[in-house]
Amino acid sequence: MNKLASLLAGVGAAVALAAPAHAVDFVLESHVGDAWTYTLVYDPFDNMSFAESGVHPTITLTGLSGVTAVSGPTSTDFPNQEINDVQLQWTGSILDGGATVVFANLLQRVGTGNYSTLKHVYGFTLTAPGAVEGEVGLATNGFYYGAFPANTNGGMNPANDRDIAKTTAGPVAASVPEPATWAMMILGFAATGGAVRRRRAATPA
Repeated sequence: MNKLASLLAGVGAAVALAAPAHAVDFVLESHVGDAWTYTLVYDPFDNMSFAESGVHPTITLTGLSGVTAVSGPTSTDFPNQEINDVQLQWTGSILDGGATVVFANLLQRVGTGNYSTLKHVYGFTLTAPGAVEGEVGLATNGFYYGAFPANTNGGMNPANDRDIAKTTAGPVAASVPEPATWAMMILGFAATGGAVRRRRAATPA
């Protein structure tokens, strides 16, 4: 039994050592009325840096509905004041008539530092009147792992890329039945009502 426990512990340690650094994430924290608020999450020990030379890092949400306003983050939990200030430099743009939002940072090549816990940037907010919660596209660009550019030209080593492409929760259009569906529903209600009336008329008093 002790041998098995030792073996499992050794395998676990090996897997942990072999595990790659994690990517950033961007998650919906709250939906209150028309306001949808997101948090940018950095995994511990990743020392995230951004961006590739000449590239401003971006966070892009697609497949949205009816976004009328956006605002950048309001706070972080980074204890370092310089990092905190950098992480508040995200600004948002609305594209495609409210279907796409892009947050971009004005700075480049700034590391987050190595911390033993998750670190967060709070308060990215979308205003989307009438929208309901659904899945939207999420993609980042310009994030990489490491304190310095990976080559002498200031470029990024692809092996250190920490960008993501996935889905997250976000504001989408409320589901409205198509005209044909409405017509079928009305006919169905009418048919049901007629059947009930006929059944009542056929029932002996």
